[in-house]
Amino acid sequence: MAGRRRQLGTLEHRGVPFVSFGRPWDVASPEDSAHLWVDVDGASGTRAATEHALTVGPRVAFLGWPAGSPTGDDRERGWREAMTDAGARPDLRLSAEERVAQAREQVAELLATTAVDAIVCASDTLAVGAHVAAVAEQRPDVLIIGFDNTPAVEALGLSSVEQLPELVAAGTLDLLMGSGGRIERRAAGDGEGHVLVQPRLVVR
Repeated sequence: MAGRRRQLGTLEHRGVPFVSFGRPWDVASPEDSAHLWVDVDGASGTRAATEHALTVGPRVAFLGWPAGSPTGDDRERGWREAMTDAGARPDLRLSAEERVAQAREQVAELLATTAVDAIVCASDTLAVGAHVAAVAEQRPDVLIIGFDNTPAVEALGLSSVEQLPELVAAGTLDLLMGSGGRIERRAAGDGEGHVLVQPRLVVR
């Protein structure tokens, strides 16, 4: 984070036009940031994933990264909000580093002790680990949803949230070239100086 701040500060000091990918999480209100940025609305993505998962049952767990990752915390927020809005308890929260083996261990322990209908994951890597655990525990009924929509989860037939990189690229160019309104109105709603792309849930 400190290295990123130095890089952005250098560009601003030299007056170089730029658009960053990712919100400036270190400021109180990223929407009021002094520089232009494009990001994917992670909370919106996990909210959509959780709402879909709730169609199979109310016991939806979240497998995320350790607390303190701005992106990971944002994705967890979408799960919590969707669970709360549906009147379900957001109490099945697992944590793992971005490693398949660690995700598998966490999910195997959960499935051995707790009734679970679905697991929403902060990344496809975690989703692969969750899938391996579910297969090993003979729980093919557990719905697992990833985030990133990589070829790995496509091959496994897992649903996932796609970040729509083409909209990220288009929004970046729009802001950089000074025509920001078109993509911003379509993807981000209100606001100026940033584009918050709404990801898409791919159901398999």
